[in-house]
Amino acid sequence: MPRIIIFIGIFLQVIGFIFFALAGFEGKAWTALIPSFLGTIIFICGILSYCNRSIIKHAMHTAMLVSLLGIIGSGMRLIPSLLKNVYGSKEFAQTLTLFFCTLLIVLGIRSFIQARQKKEVE
Repeated sequence: MPRIIIFIGIFLQVIGFIFFALAGFEGKAWTALIPSFLGTIIFICGILSYCNRSIIKHAMHTAMLVSLLGIIGSGMRLIPSLLKNVYGSKEFAQTLTLFFCTLLIVLGIRSFIQARQKKEVE
């Protein structure tokens, strides 16, 4: 799971930088970097959980919390735009952020369930 967290963190960082570049590196377009901020925190959690197995539970829970914040933030901005039938590059970036954060939550929950089942067997 730490590798998956690292890759999703990298994907989110790339999404943010690409859409910030598409916005022309303008001062007002700094919100395009929000996926990069989320991705950086998730990436750090993945690195910490990969390098130090004693804090894996804390790092994974932190990554899940950041992903949940990404889902809430992206969803709150995306849903009104979709209801107005507006879909541009900003909405595409929000969709990608929503997808990767949701993917991380789903895989994280699956991992937590598997860890719990493994612990019960032992």
